[in-house]
Amino acid sequence: MIAPSTLQPLTGPKNRGGGASQVKTRITFIERLGPDCAIGADDYQWLVLKREGEQWRAVGFIHSDKPALIRCIEAKGLKLSAAGKAALARQPDKIWRWMKAPVLSAAA
Repeated sequence: MIAPSTLQPLTGPKNRGGGASQVKTRITFIERLGPDCAIGADDYQWLVLKREGEQWRAVGFIHSDKPALIRCIEAKGLKLSAAGKAALARQPDKIWRWMKAPVLSAAA
């Protein structure tokens, strides 16, 4: 898991008019998809995160379209792990809520 402090807030315009005021958006880490690739979210969209050293940077912004998410990951040259491929396979074509893997408990 990635510590929340490693995810930097994004800064963007506060209003659509492009005014000078800025608002910080907090990024929430959702799931790691590969050695240098993860999915996160802010208040508006899914984020493709790329690891750069000890930091993660948003390199793609997707609203709910799974094929667009996959194209974005490929376009950025990010590699998926087997677990990352399984995570994407769990998602429907329109991703409204990220589907986590079921947690299996050990039999007693």
